[in-house]
Amino acid sequence: MVSSALTGAADVFVTGDREILALRRVGTLEILTPRQFWDREREGPEGSPPG
Repeated sequence: MVSSALTGAADVFVTGDREILALRRVGTLEILTPRQFWDREREGPEGSPPG
């Protein structure tokens, strides 16, 4: 699945798989838990709360 994300030029790969999470990053692909992704999305594009 990580290879598909890299081929598709994804920015982020979201997973709960601990072995994949241990990589943290593959090239430009950032690997996050669902919670990390949710927190980042809630913060907004500049790291500030939306609204």
